[in-house]
Amino acid sequence: MKEGLEIKGNSCLLSTNALQRIRKDEFALSFFFKGGSFEFISYPKQAFSVTFNYPYFSFTTTTIQQGKEVRMFYKVDLTGAGRLSYDYYTDDNWHHIVFNYSKSKGRREIWTDGVLINASTAAVQSAGSVVFEASDGFKGNARLDELRFFSGYLPANAIASLSATSGKKQANVAAMSTPFDVKEFAPGFPDYTVSLTEQLKKFPAPRYACQTTLPRNISWMDIAYLHRELPGKGGKGFGLPDPARAVEIEALMYRRWHYMLDIPLLRLDKKSANRQYGSTASLAGALVQYARQYPELEYSVISMQAQQNPSHAGFSSQRPYISSQDLTAGSYLKASDGRPLLENGKKRLSPFMDTSIMRKDAETTVFYLSQLTDQLGRAPALISENGEVFGTAYRENLLQKDPAVWKAYRASGLSPQAYFGRFQTRLETVFRETVLRGLPRSTEFSIFQVSGVQPEFWADYATRRVVNRRRDGSIRSTPDFYPLTPSNWQNATGAYNGYGAIAYGRMLELELGDQNFSPFVSAGWADETHNIRPAQWLALLKAMVMLGADFFYTGYFNVTGPGGRWPNGAGPNDPRGYAYQVAMPAYAQAIRSQVPDFFTEGTLLNPAPKTDRIGQFRQNASAPNDLVLVRKWKEQYLIYGSIQPNTNQVGNVPDERTTTIELEGKKISFRIRRQGSVYVLKNLLSTHPVFYQVDPWHEVHHPYYWSEEAVLGATMFSKGNGAFSIITKSVNNSDFTDFATYVKAGAGTRLTYALPDKDRSSYKRILLTTGTDNEEWVDLELSVGKARYEWKGMVKKGAVLELAKIKENAPVNEEGQMELTIQKGTIFLRGFTLIP
Repeated sequence: MKEGLEIKGNSCLLSTNALQRIRKDEFALSFFFKGGSFEFISYPKQAFSVTFNYPYFSFTTTTIQQGKEVRMFYKVDLTGAGRLSYDYYTDDNWHHIVFNYSKSKGRREIWTDGVLINASTAAVQSAGSVVFEASDGFKGNARLDELRFFSGYLPANAIASLSATSGKKQANVAAMSTPFDVKEFAPGFPDYTVSLTEQLKKFPAPRYACQTTLPRNISWMDIAYLHRELPGKGGKGFGLPDPARAVEIEALMYRRWHYMLDIPLLRLDKKSANRQYGSTASLAGALVQYARQYPELEYSVISMQAQQNPSHAGFSSQRPYISSQDLTAGSYLKASDGRPLLENGKKRLSPFMDTSIMRKDAETTVFYLSQLTDQLGRAPALISENGEVFGTAYRENLLQKDPAVWKAYRASGLSPQAYFGRFQTRLETVFRETVLRGLPRSTEFSIFQVSGVQPEFWADYATRRVVNRRRDGSIRSTPDFYPLTPSNWQNATGAYNGYGAIAYGRMLELELGDQNFSPFVSAGWADETHNIRPAQWLALLKAMVMLGADFFYTGYFNVTGPGGRWPNGAGPNDPRGYAYQVAMPAYAQAIRSQVPDFFTEGTLLNPAPKTDRIGQFRQNASAPNDLVLVRKWKEQYLIYGSIQPNTNQVGNVPDERTTTIELEGKKISFRIRRQGSVYVLKNLLSTHPVFYQVDPWHEVHHPYYWSEEAVLGATMFSKGNGAFSIITKSVNNSDFTDFATYVKAGAGTRLTYALPDKDRSSYKRILLTTGTDNEEWVDLELSVGKARYEWKGMVKKGAVLELAKIKENAPVNEEGQMELTIQKGTIFLRGFTLIP
């Protein structure tokens, strides 16, 4: 059987001119396809069309009703599982499709591989005879075969016959007993059984390089909620407060998950604040005592200008001055008659306002901060200000209503965003300088949502970017990456930004020289079946790292609805369900520490035009939901790829598949996963390129279910001395779908590896996996701190050696390192498996 015709791109139309020869009241279009998209249209007017694209099928018809042409759009979203998943059709197999129409039956049907996929929505109200144009044809990116047009409605048995007897290879449809995979949720789902604390202890530790200089992550998860374990199996409502547990969780987050301590900045009067800070029976007091006990630990605080009470600091107002409606008349925009302008019933601040108003709010923050620092005896490492007092930039028609402001705005020559940004920056600078007055230069300061994301709505980033302060003088933007649901991974839904919105903002930020950024991130704070699951969230955070994120503000927001009611009717969400959101930022950030040169000296490649609002920095890969980014450093590439699902349902996308991109004019193929895959590629244009994976140990399920054995790739050494080389065996020099990479190390070679978890005191066994190329006599000596392991004898092809331990229970060294020393001979090393 032929392989069919190939259509490639929307600029070419494969014409059939077949529609004009079939009946207009009953017809069927049947064909096989293999590929990512097609569109069959009538022209010159597009009165009729059928489409397959990401992620939907559409079936559009035009009929005559009361003498007028009425166009009826219809779409089947492919955001579910099985045949209702886009990825079901892009598995490189042939699939049969029928578009079936009947005026008398009032039906418009889409059948795929012999099954009606729109049974509940196939009925067409006011069905009529369909209008066709003189010509028709296909465009898109797919192969087509066995194209048939029928002048009649096809019954189910006829469609089944067409599908079954074609000889084409059909894809299997997985049966689903449940819409979710319970191993993508915390243990016991939906009635959780393992505490957040125990989960954080059991999750495999993130693999930071020794002595990493990456900034610590900042917790916005609110320890007041995060530490409260709900009662028993499942449980509803508030868990009981337990200051000791809160301290244990924050200690874990600091020492294992690379966070700063988060100490609540109480917005209370002096007497009340001192009572809480001074009592270990309170949450804040217990954390203060712990921070005093370990003065070397950095801590952060969250300040909230919009939620403070200036009267605590001796001012007259009980609400923030910045949001007050009782300021002097000159503080507000005003109409030509001198009366304040109202927008949505509220006065709006004037760009001419007195900045001393902002200073009063800042002094209130200073007052709250001093109550904490007096107890601790040291300043915070970072002050994270919530901001959210200004909103989006003033529109031009609002500025126009104030004659004086309008004149100044027109004279400035600025855009509304830039003019508003200059005003906002002036006030925020006063706030920052007042808050930081008297604090050491090492204290850093940031305001939420200072970024180039959604530039049409917010104050101009080019003006505002200087508001945040880092101790080294560098600049970090602080956008919010809150995609919340799987289907929002690419776009922005209102204020909830997917990858595309962040990447477009990063394009603008990079043009200003801001190489790194520090996004606020959350996988969602709704019911866990709606929140992004661990694999997809880890993949998206890796994408943020590729865009330049070097640390995260990790958020989870237990929010109430109207009247202070909880969405579930009981209380805040159970922290046992969202424990994974603590860990995932660290897993992603740690990758950056393993390959730092790609970020400090490399370049993020961007093949997309500047007009592409959702595709910045994305490589053109095999499928529209293959998210692939590449960084280049010298002649090396850091390649990231992931498969992005549109739902949490099982079967929406595969766990792993092959994708293909083009680098330096050369097409390369490799495997990508739902949890993301990161590779290093060297010597691209040579006949012997080197290709290895940085993150193979990341698994697809909830981290509670990841393997307890630590697999450490041989290529991931932090230091190498002596004679060694890295060798890759693959399908060919551009196809890495099946590859093996190992280190060839000769006598006298010493390779140093960072242990996956430096908190573990010893490993009971260390298995060493060799390569497959040779048999060599070697004497190995493996040191883990003061412990030594050895193996002597012949290494066979692909052997797994269990090294004999010389000294029992010796601690790992302080840097969490081990060294492999080869006394003589040569070994082809694949990696280690460390078993605690």
